Amino acid sequence: MASLLLVLAILPIFAALAASLLAMEESVVVTIATGLLQDRAEVLKAAGYDLVLVGTRVLENYDGRPFDIHEEVTSVETMTDSDGISVVKRVVLTIYRHPYAEAARPLARWEFLLYADGI
Repeated sequence: MASLLLVLAILPIFAALAASLLAMEESVVVTIATGLLQDRAEVLKAAGYDLVLVGTRVLENYDGRPFDIHEEVTSVETMTDSDGISVVKRVVLTIYRHPYAEAARPLARWEFLLYADGI
């Protein structure tokens, strides 16, 4: 009888331990993904407004890791110069586990603006 009670007491502890390990593993993946997004954002910011092209693309296995970055760059039409030309680009970076698929759940998302005259 004592053995049965001991097993019944230990079983929930092992279940909670397994759940916490799975949550910790997921947090490590999200932390790595966020670091890769920050890296990509810094690369684009360093390139500057003129070298970042408007459009959408997917960077597979970014930095040699099993993550794909979906990069979307659009012109902000409401922010123009005196000639009506957009002077701001909106960059949206979303990271997924490799391989990227339309229905995949993103791990993280990063948005920022690039200005033609810098910050």
